[in-house]
Amino acid sequence: MAFRVLIIGGTGQVGGAVVRALAAEPSCAEVVMINRRAISPGADPRVRQVVLDTAAAAFSSDVTELAGSMIAQGDPVFAASCVGVDKIA
Repeated sequence: MAFRVLIIGGTGQVGGAVVRALAAEPSCAEVVMINRRAISPGADPRVRQVVLDTAAAAFSSDVTELAGSMIAQGDPVFAASCVGVDKIA
């Protein structure tokens, strides 16, 4: 069964490892990274980034809207937060 993942904090060491693991999973249809700033795009077209200001008053509603658009595609949607996770030991 296909699934989609919304991830916040996917640009750090831990988050990057999570994104790579999800991209390696064939049943993962899409990984959407919420980033504070744009990063160089990766090679996998199933991984995309959405740049949002995490300090903006509308941040919560923007994330809710993004999650809703993912849910509307019909696959199960999971969310992960790697914000504030330091590093892999």
